[in-house]
Amino acid sequence: MEFDLKEFAVQILNFLVLFFLLRKFLWKRFLGVLDDRREKIAKEFQTIEETKSEISRLRNEYQTRLDQIEETSRQHLQKAVQDGQRIAAELSKQARTEAERTIHSAQEEIQYEIKKAKEELKETVVDLTMRATEGMIREKMNPEIDKKLVVGLLKEMEQLK
Repeated sequence: MEFDLKEFAVQILNFLVLFFLLRKFLWKRFLGVLDDRREKIAKEFQTIEETKSEISRLRNEYQTRLDQIEETSRQHLQKAVQDGQRIAAELSKQARTEAERTIHSAQEEIQYEIKKAKEELKETVVDLTMRATEGMIREKMNPEIDKKLVVGLLKEMEQLK
């Protein structure tokens, strides 16, 4: 195998011609495709971030609602204790025993209601998260459909209130 300088020079010239032709006619299109893809990915990430912030807002809202339920239960418990104290002052030992049973029953009922509310809240958050995720996966990702999904999710949450 001999090295042919003429053939080598022709191959380099062919390569350079091909390179400049590709650069002139296809390079901008190629970069345009890459830019479009980059924009699409950025929009998808923005949509994901918006969904995350919405889920975080919902989590905070549900936590606030849970705190309100707990406060209400504390008020109910305090009321039951006050009623028990009033009854204890008015009645004999037998009446005091009955008041303690009432307080205990009220505490169990309140704990049951708190537990039930927490479970319902948890199921609702999971359901809404799954619906949003399923909707986003099923639909072809674009800003208009994403916006419709978020609006639909917000309407469903309003109906849950």
